[in-house]
Order: sequence, then C-alpha cells, then structure tokens
Amino acid sequence: MTAKPVAELRPISSILVGRRIRKQLRNLDALKESVQLRTMVHPIAVSPDGELIDGQRRIEVAKMLGWTHIPVVVVSSLTEAIDRFHAEAETNLCADPFTPAEGEDYQRRLLEEFERPAARERQREAGSRGKEGGRGRKKENPSAKLAEGNGTASSHQARARAAVPTGYSASTLAKVAEIREKAEEKPEEFGDLYEEVQKPGCSVETLYPVAARSIRL
Repeated sequence: MTAKPVAELRPISSILVGRRIRKQLRNLDALKESVQLRTMVHPIAVSPDGELIDGQRRIEVAKMLGWTHIPVVVVSSLTEAIDRFHAEAETNLCADPFTPAEGEDYQRRLLEEFERPAARERQREAGSRGKEGGRGRKKENPSAKLAEGNGTASSHQARARAAVPTGYSASTLAKVAEIREKAEEKPEEFGDLYEEVQKPGCSVETLYPVAARSIRL
C-alpha cells in the first residue's frame, strides 16, 4: 500500500500558481463559509517544485480569510494527483465542476507535469539499452511517441487517466482540444466556439458536430 502524502503548512506566497486553469473562480462564498465552519479539510496539492496542481479556489479563500499559510501536500505522480482528487471529491460539498475548457486545460497540465517527463525518462533508458545491445544501431523507441503525445496505447491510457479528475471523458476532452487548437490557429473563425466550451454547463457533444463541420470545411 502506498503511503499517503503528509500535509504541511507553507506560506501562501511560496506557492507557484503558473497558468490559471480556472478562468473564473466561482462559488467562493460557499467555500469560504465551509472553511470557516470546518477549517480546510483538504490541503492543496503541489508538485515537487512547489507548483500548484490543485486548489486554486482554496488559495483564494485563504487569502480572503487573511491566512498567510495554507496546508499543502506534495504529489509526485499522476496516480497521486488523481488519488488526491478522489479523496476530496468524496467529501467536498462545495466542489465547482470544471467547464469543458478548464477540464481540457487541467488534463494537459497533469500530462505535462507528470506523464511526459516520465515518458522522456523511459525514452532515455530505452535508448541507453538500445545502444548497449544494438552496436550503435538506432532503434525506434515507443516511449518517444508518448512523450510527443501521439496516438499510442500508452498515450491513450495516460490521457484517459488524466481525464478522470475533470469529470469529462478523454474523448470529450479530445474534442475540446480540437476546438481550442482551431481557435488558436484561426481565432476569427473558431473563437466563438471556444468561448462556448469555456461556459459552465456547455454540452460538448451537442456543440461539437457544429464545430466539426466548420473544422472540416
């Protein structure tokens, strides 16, 4: 059994927020009231280098309450990050679901933070073994495909796992990613569609057929 990360108090100012996953911090008053009544039941989660993985709303509430320090756990793998999410989801009465765009951004954040560095390390190890056994002949390394995020089985598994905390399936988030990429490429044509997936309650499955027809024209 894997030991659970132990919480510690850290200065709020020491937490590296990085890019914001939450485009809007919603329902802060309800969360603030909960924290005042029950204190902060679930620590925020950070990576080993102190960058925020989960807990942006809790940080904002802590600031509203005048806190200078906040409970923190350090997570060092995709599995730990997902376990932390499930532990919180079981008891969090003030959870604020991700919008589709936030969910896709969070999935990318988890993959960038944990899975792709691990894949690159596997790639380096496999490359070393290939050199030792192949007399200098360059061999194809399957781990490289995961590091690049293409459609290998391992990549699909990682994306499915990283989708779990978002509340959306990996296939739904792939559709959101396609809309986002097109909006970045041609904002005048697809910007409005991407704005839709940034809204709470947006149905990607209803919106995507419209987007797909425009994308494929």
